[in-house]
Amino acid sequence: GIWVALVTFEVYFTFIRLGIPNGMNRELPYALGTGNKDKAMQYASTTMAYSIFCALIVVVIAPVFMLYANFNFSSINYWIVFAVVLFRMVTEPYSTYLSGTFRTNDNFDKLSKIQYIQSLIRLGLILLVVLFHFKGYVLMQFIIASTNLIQLHIVRPFHIKPKFIWEAFKDLLKVGFPIFIISYLIGAIESLPRLFLIRNATSFEMGLLSPVLLLLSAVAVIPMTITNYLYPKFSFSLGKDNNISLLRKKMMYIYGISFIISIGISLIVYLFIDSLIGLFPKYINSVQYIKLACIAVLFISYKLGTTLPIVLKKWKWLWIYTITYAIIQIGSIYVLNKYMEDKLEVVVFSMIFSSLILFIFSIILTLNISNKVNNE
Repeated sequence: GIWVALVTFEVYFTFIRLGIPNGMNRELPYALGTGNKDKAMQYASTTMAYSIFCALIVVVIAPVFMLYANFNFSSINYWIVFAVVLFRMVTEPYSTYLSGTFRTNDNFDKLSKIQYIQSLIRLGLILLVVLFHFKGYVLMQFIIASTNLIQLHIVRPFHIKPKFIWEAFKDLLKVGFPIFIISYLIGAIESLPRLFLIRNATSFEMGLLSPVLLLLSAVAVIPMTITNYLYPKFSFSLGKDNNISLLRKKMMYIYGISFIISIGISLIVYLFIDSLIGLFPKYINSVQYIKLACIAVLFISYKLGTTLPIVLKKWKWLWIYTITYAIIQIGSIYVLNKYMEDKLEVVVFSMIFSSLILFIFSIILTLNISNKVNNE
């Protein structure tokens, strides 16, 4: 519960980045696709410089903000979590920049190896949670963030120095800020169930929610990893030959594969969670909520809904997606809270309903926007 409560504030500190990394993620591969390598390097060096600046700002602002929040820092556990969360917030801008620079086939191979190693690290570090419980979980999060940063830095594709170029910054801001605002709002919307619990429940309920969030975030890695691999390829392909039909086919393929994999994971978790939870007896009361969350797992691919609109720079459709998400999330929590006493049930059922509707909406959005662009 302490971890979930403090991590909730991470999303709000991303605002200072203004979408510059988001702009680079779209414009860098597009520039490479058009053959303009000089412009691509300007985008990379400017983003690097601004990311370092953001990290310095976080060092100054985050401690003041979090220390004045309404948390019980008389407990050593709060200080431990505070230190790890602060470390993640300070290093994350640079890690995000580095991740966005892997844009060629050779670089993707390197990034895939890093992600494979990180997966093994995550799997191995589960032992820390078993042995040391809460402190082990926090240590696991620190090691994951550290090893990811170190690996990305060592094999970074561009050995360049940070250099702020105003013209490149304006280009990145123009493209990245709309993407960032949408991503920021989506992150804020996703945090609403947790904020609802923070306000209406206790740290105990927040703790019971942790396995549910862990399950959903773990499964979400599947569609997001596939998208992170193909997204820059989409932008590169768009810059090279402008083939919208091919992009649509690839997106629908991702939806299909992600859904099939999600079915398998959902069944496995539902059937074996009773036995697995025995390793974590403090979370035995989470079982019923985890089983309910298995339904939401089936539709986790709704997170793909913003991919094609971003590649095609169709901001109107991004706003439609975001507003729809907000209405569904807020509306479902409001309605369910009127008819359910169990606040944790309210949150889980809201997640199920939101993911189902958005999954359907995302597929319709992908087909609709690609057809309209083809007809323009």
